[in-house]
Amino acid sequence: MSGLGLLWTVHHYSGSFATAGIVVGAFAFGEALLGPRAARAMDRYGQTRILPLLVAVHAIALALLVVGVARIAPVAGLCVAAVLAGGSIPQSGSLSAVRWAYVLADPDLLVTAFSLEAVANDVAFLVGPAVVVAIGALTWPVLGTVIAAALVLGGGVGLALQNSSAPPPAPRIAEGQLRACDSGVRCLFSRGFVALLVVNVALGALFGTLQVAVSATVVDHHAVALGGVVYAVMSVTSLISGLVYGSIRRPWPPRRVLLVVSAYLVVATGLLQVTTGMVALAVGLGLIGVAVAPLLVVSAVLTEQVVPAGALTQAFAWLGSASAAGLATAAAGAGAAIQAHGTSAGFLTATTAAVTMVLAAIAGRHHLSPSPHDAHRRTAGTP
Repeated sequence: MSGLGLLWTVHHYSGSFATAGIVVGAFAFGEALLGPRAARAMDRYGQTRILPLLVAVHAIALALLVVGVARIAPVAGLCVAAVLAGGSIPQSGSLSAVRWAYVLADPDLLVTAFSLEAVANDVAFLVGPAVVVAIGALTWPVLGTVIAAALVLGGGVGLALQNSSAPPPAPRIAEGQLRACDSGVRCLFSRGFVALLVVNVALGALFGTLQVAVSATVVDHHAVALGGVVYAVMSVTSLISGLVYGSIRRPWPPRRVLLVVSAYLVVATGLLQVTTGMVALAVGLGLIGVAVAPLLVVSAVLTEQVVPAGALTQAFAWLGSASAAGLATAAAGAGAAIQAHGTSAGFLTATTAAVTMVLAAIAGRHHLSPSPHDAHRRTAGTP
């Protein structure tokens, strides 16, 4: 909602989608670049200490950005404010995931919690953009940005006030320094976490490719009005699969689920290359959506297993940045491929992303298990 609301706001005052795209790109760049660093600060000092500061910086930067847009400030100045606003937006998904991992000691309950998170995300992606677009088109475009900011700030303050579920800061040694494994990103670069990074880059690439390829397909079929409905099918099936996966008994270990779901996505994306109409496209996207929530859930569970507790917030933030990078890069690549070879080339790019997930899951299968020294590292908080 934040990026889309900002897009409408900038376009309303500038009259240029090019300028709006540059500013929104700067916002996303700031989030991808600075988000993991803010997460590292939360690992080191605790969420309840850093979140209020982060929320305040985000509110100020966003206010400066909106005022600058309204006064037709230079694009360079708008981009600086956008980078600060994006970089200071609380990474709610990462913060929430870390809290679940701290509160719940039972692995099955943790999977259920992550499934509920995935369902909540699907609902947000279904409802949020529709609300922003409707508000931007029918009322005052800036109102979309205001509503998104209110939700972000309200959620950030709400998390800051939840002391009972907040994990403690990373432990320190006598010299006042963090333990070696909690001192920076180097503790994240185990083979297991690198495999998860690659999986998330590929998943972002899959989403970015589908956005472009589906848009191109509906244009080719002169069915632009159906584009949002067709794409929403994937979110609906992901929502359903998230509810089901979170409620059933799971006999397979997460690393096997990761491999099986990735292989399933290879087949599901391959079917899109032979779709011939809007109904077939909707069915194909629905089949892909079935795999999305379980994939996100096992990725979160495996991250919780292979990353030290003192670096868990930044680990989730890095996964989010990896997905964003994959989405942005693949969207550009898919656009070029479609321009040169047609929409089927875009769907082939999606299949390539799914194959990459399979390869990463195979390469990291022996390293995606709990670290022996970290198996009992967490003490459950208040349930």
